[in-house]
Amino acid sequence: MVMPDWRKWLALWWTRALGSAPLVAAVLVVGGALLAAPAPADAAPGSDAHPLRWMKVAEGGASVVGGPRHVAITIPARPTGGDVEGAYESACRLKGDFDVQVDFALTKWPAKSGVRAGLIFGDTFNALERLSYAPNDGSATFAPNGPTELYLTDLNRVSIPTDQRIGKLRQTRSGNVVTSYCLSGSRWAKISSGPYTTDAVWFGVAAWTNTAFFSGQETRVVFSEPQVSGGVLSCPAGGRPKRPPLHSR
Repeated sequence: MVMPDWRKWLALWWTRALGSAPLVAAVLVVGGALLAAPAPADAAPGSDAHPLRWMKVAEGGASVVGGPRHVAITIPARPTGGDVEGAYESACRLKGDFDVQVDFALTKWPAKSGVRAGLIFGDTFNALERLSYAPNDGSATFAPNGPTELYLTDLNRVSIPTDQRIGKLRQTRSGNVVTSYCLSGSRWAKISSGPYTTDAVWFGVAAWTNTAFFSGQETRVVFSEPQVSGGVLSCPAGGRPKRPPLHSR
């Protein structure tokens, strides 16, 4: 039997993961309130002094399964709330210049579903999205008869059409400028650059929608653990406050 491309990708990914040492020391599973366990002093992400730590957030009937090597986020056909999201987020904030990359596979991805998935950053919200655009999505402004499968940068609303179901996203910050990329073949393709806060930000991956325009078809995205270069993690003892729903941003 010939496996679909995404199954081959996941099989290879999982095989490699089993043969390597774990990078994450703890996973914080959180429903609703976002809490962080006590952490050591600031240090480079992934270092022995400060390993990456993650929390799961699920609202509106979404599910977040797995971690830390990979996480599957499912948006159900019948959500239980208006804002529907599943997220896998850092328990700490990232200071300074950084380079964050993640692999994704759209394992169940109906056309024009109204679902967005990708890298997310806050508290000043910023996202690099793989979007299946629903024509009645009032939060976006695209040509009525234009492409509905897109990469989109949330900060400056730049979009490019795509048919990629398996891919890689990347966002970098240098000073007060963030630059967003997607992998095209073996090279990074720049989508956009723009000004962004220099404050420390949390980061992660997510899939989200709103029932006002969601198509009502189950959708699933699988992400690798985000890989971080540069920057310094900061983990306040009080933890992170609960953030607003992604679609309300």
